Amino acid sequence: MINLWFPKLNWTNEAQVVKQSVPVFINTFGGMGVVALMFFLMEQTKNLISDNLFLLLFIVFYIIVGTVFTLLVKYRGKKIFYNL
Repeated sequence: MINLWFPKLNWTNEAQVVKQSVPVFINTFGGMGVVALMFFLMEQTKNLISDNLFLLLFIVFYIIVGTVFTLLVKYRGKKIFYNL
């Protein structure tokens, strides 16, 4: 979905699209940010809930986010692609 939102259509070789585009930057540093946020929140809630429950909630969060993006690609992706 991020590739549809930020397409790189003016490239001279394929490596630019795969390694030097905005979606790659967003995925790389966004993933690191989510993991850092997870550890920060885990430390903040250490006394409130167990680590296992926290990880279970985080897995449920990932499933929800993955489902939302899957549905976005399925239903809105084709329209965004054709408008490129």
